[in-house]
Amino acid sequence: MKQVQNFLKYLCIFFLFPLSLLASNEEDVTYTLSGGEITGKIIDKETQEAIPFATIQLLNNGTTTSFIESDDNGLYTIKPIPAGKYTMKISYIGYLAFEMIDILVQDNRTIVLNIEMEQNNNLSGPEIVVTTARTYEIPLIDIGNAEVGMGLSSQDLEKMPIRKPSDMATLATGVIQNEVGQIQIRGGRAGTTLYLVDGMRVNSINGIPAIAIDQMQVITGGIPAKYGDATGGVVVITTKGYRSQ
Repeated sequence: MKQVQNFLKYLCIFFLFPLSLLASNEEDVTYTLSGGEITGKIIDKETQEAIPFATIQLLNNGTTTSFIESDDNGLYTIKPIPAGKYTMKISYIGYLAFEMIDILVQDNRTIVLNIEMEQNNNLSGPEIVVTTARTYEIPLIDIGNAEVGMGLSSQDLEKMPIRKPSDMATLATGVIQNEVGQIQIRGGRAGTTLYLVDGMRVNSINGIPAIAIDQMQVITGGIPAKYGDATGGVVVITTKGYRSQ
């Protein structure tokens, strides 16, 4: 009797294990959005020397999300930062407060911000907080990232006459759309393009309303290792959340 029970047990394992493999669908794979990163160095504008232990405050919609200090070499790193638009404030005794506004943070991308602070020469009178402000500008050459492609924010999408996500993706160099609306990147077949919406793999992005998109990234080269199964390219969409403007 015991031999029969063992036989039935192994028989169930033999049949059910392959079925469980067949039931797992690669479309259910999720990719963790690691957030963005801001890194750089804080220095004296005149002497070009590092400013250690400067206070750095990162805000989103007026709410502080990070509060750190630079190290003894003036270096700092803030991560992970959820995708969105941020303001960074830096202060240090004897220097004018510095503020960088409209910093557009994208998932899986690093922004390099080296900050030059000016000395406050008006220290004899009552303490007055003077802030030097700058608006962040996306650099022509992004030294913090190896990926090749295009990034669009919700502000960019609102100005476009096209509202279909696949049409927006074709604005990137080397991206075309076939007759059935599938995206082909750098000559690859349609099936080699990976579509991700908030970290979830999907078959198409055209079901997403343009008004719901916060950011869109089209990666055509230098694909990160986490997207290793994408031989053509990757389209990453982050939808709007409570952090969106």
